[in-house]
Amino acid sequence: MSVPTVALLSTATLTLQSDGSILRDTTTPLSRLLPCNPHFTDGVATRDVNFCERETNPEVGKNHLWVRLFLPEIANGVVPKKLPVVVYFHGGGFVRMSAAAFAFHRPCADIARTTPALVVSVEYRLSPEHRLPAAFEDGFAVLKWLHKQVGVSKSGPVDPWLASYADVSRCFLAGCSAGGRIVHQVALMASGSDLAPLRIRGLILQVPFFGGVSRTPAEIKSAEEEALPLPRTDAYWALSLPLGEDRDHPFSNALRSQADSIFTSDWPPSLVLVAGRDVLYDRDIEYVEALQKAGKDVKWKVFEESDHAMLGKFYEPSIQEIVQFIQSKA
Repeated sequence: MSVPTVALLSTATLTLQSDGSILRDTTTPLSRLLPCNPHFTDGVATRDVNFCERETNPEVGKNHLWVRLFLPEIANGVVPKKLPVVVYFHGGGFVRMSAAAFAFHRPCADIARTTPALVVSVEYRLSPEHRLPAAFEDGFAVLKWLHKQVGVSKSGPVDPWLASYADVSRCFLAGCSAGGRIVHQVALMASGSDLAPLRIRGLILQVPFFGGVSRTPAEIKSAEEEALPLPRTDAYWALSLPLGEDRDHPFSNALRSQADSIFTSDWPPSLVLVAGRDVLYDRDIEYVEALQKAGKDVKWKVFEESDHAMLGKFYEPSIQEIVQFIQSKA
């Protein structure tokens, strides 16, 4: 007799079932998955490229990790134009969404077209199947892959778009929500690593997803925010942190220790975009203040009336801030 499957945890976007399976909603306007298109459409072409294999478990074996490349049409002239490279990490609380989801395909295409830049959007492993630090490790693996692709001593097959258009000496790390948290961790992992000629010129953290056990005023005030309610953030951390750890783990509460010690001496310039009505508002402001205290180059922008999603009338201004930052540092 089979045991019925029941939902152990359910949010508006994800259901964890008693048989261990995960149901992720990809039917909403933001989560729907878009195919890549190698032909220029609206000034951008896209391709999906496998970059790495990761062990999963003995029964499953290996699975491919991939990136979605966004190439602006302006680069495709008679003489290929070398472009800055933006390595982008999607959001979704570490447990959902994809580089192919509309919510993150759209800004990557807009950044690629407007900057212009070659955007490398990362399909990293998700929790709870692969708890942190899996997403951080995958993010750093992309940098090592780029280094091998276009470095002095190339190894393995070289992607034609990267070979023709990528200037990895002008590399940026960018991410939204959980992706912003990945940006911080990958920057830490890259510090002191010999990735030359790859050089990280800047970090872009849009409403970065930090946490902690003690509640902040914004978490209390905005607990029922529609875009990211507090119970959902708690669920995401419970599903993504190492088993047995709480939200004060460094993967969540990065500033719990001495704030000025979590940034390396060669920390790149940073842009932090904050939403005034976001449940994460206080934690993101605390991150900006920690950068300032550590004497780092940081620019920040608060969209006072925006919630976590930073959509609608806030979408275009946020993209403009990102593009201007890249142009100023490239």
